[in-house]
Amino acid sequence: MLELTLMSLCFSFAGLALARGLELIFRDPRDRQWLWRIALMVTALPVLACALDQLGLRLPIQPVLTLDGFDVGLTGQAAGTAGVAAAPVAITGWSFSLEACLMAAIAGVLVWRAGVAIFAAISLTRALKSAAPEPASAQLCLEASRAAATAGLLHTPETVEICSRHSAFVTGLWSGKIHVSREAMAVLTPAERHVILVHECTHIRRGDLIWRRVERAVCDLFAWLPPVWFARARLEALRELACDREAIAQLGTPAPYARTLIKAARFLSSPAAAAAFNTKGNQSMKTRILAMTGPKPHSKPRTMAALTALALIAAPLAVAQIAGDATSGSSIYTSVVVADAHKISSRFGTRTDPISEKIALHKGVDVPAELGAPVTAPAAGVVGHVGTSTAGYGNYVKLKIAEDTILIFAQLEEASVAEGDIVQAGDVIGLVGMSGRATGPHLHFEVIVDGENVDPLGVEGLMLFPDA
Repeated sequence: MLELTLMSLCFSFAGLALARGLELIFRDPRDRQWLWRIALMVTALPVLACALDQLGLRLPIQPVLTLDGFDVGLTGQAAGTAGVAAAPVAITGWSFSLEACLMAAIAGVLVWRAGVAIFAAISLTRALKSAAPEPASAQLCLEASRAAATAGLLHTPETVEICSRHSAFVTGLWSGKIHVSREAMAVLTPAERHVILVHECTHIRRGDLIWRRVERAVCDLFAWLPPVWFARARLEALRELACDREAIAQLGTPAPYARTLIKAARFLSSPAAAAAFNTKGNQSMKTRILAMTGPKPHSKPRTMAALTALALIAAPLAVAQIAGDATSGSSIYTSVVVADAHKISSRFGTRTDPISEKIALHKGVDVPAELGAPVTAPAAGVVGHVGTSTAGYGNYVKLKIAEDTILIFAQLEEASVAEGDIVQAGDVIGLVGMSGRATGPHLHFEVIVDGENVDPLGVEGLMLFPDA
């Protein structure tokens, strides 16, 4: 959970920084909208990868951004003179409580956002009911039909009038329903009403009703990541700027549009409800007026936008892949025995036991080596158990290198690690011996995957000795 949270945080900051930087290149608000939507997709990548992994649908690439180094620092590992990890002792317990607190905080944020969404839906329903919505007059319906044709809609959305000095807005999902203030419509000229209705119809044609819900759902899901709040604010602002740009393109000139914005803002009771466009505050209204009256931004070709989108998604993945290849101890195998051992005396499978001379299953492989030769961890992992077996294993060490993979090193002269130690690939974990049932010094080595013994020689990349 801690790794997933840290990766999500890194990806969200990377997506935000890239989107913010590329806004300097893409000046059109419609292009900027896609930049921020892709930034949200980048934020969701770690969680998506984790979900696919839980379902068993793993991507055909090596694991990325494993944070072994961070975990080592967090648990207070100290390397000994022989490269052996010291026991994390009490700090390990603190790390577990940190993870629990982190999960509780994330759950709290998600519950809070769900509560806010439910409260907003209830408040909107009550507000609409108290505003006594009524079907629009025949004249307003005709004007709505003309506005729909101007905006390029294939149908005329339903229009209702409400008793509230509030900006016009749209509800619904697919077809949309336009709500307009009866008082505002009475003081505006037919041309100004046409501007407002074209704006709302443009929202419907652009699919903003759907996009807004999707964006808010993603932002609420990742509300525990600070960059997501900035992304949500940018998307809300860019939605109106993009709608302004397209509505003006249909109307032909920005001047009447800007005048309507200012006139409606003076009439509406709340300055924050600026002009039937759902803007927030005078600063937002100023930004929109400057955007619609200033020079038209140059929109990049669609090919350039597609390449930029690809770069936004591929760049963090590439960086993560490089980081994973460089730091993931679990995917880096070194030899198990550091000695002049170049053969296996007994392979995995059924064999004749050299001592009892009976047919028995040999669960691992035996690698002969000099007495006292170093035995090293082939990959990073956590020491699960260190002990002595009277059943023939002698002194042994169990090392967990993955959720489903455990390595057993037996017949050791002595173990060099303790239970709970975190070791890296190449760290010494013991010395070759013959402490159990043995005819000579050797390492008995087993690999257990999902609770079953597998042939160590069939594990891809695993080396038993330097030139294996």
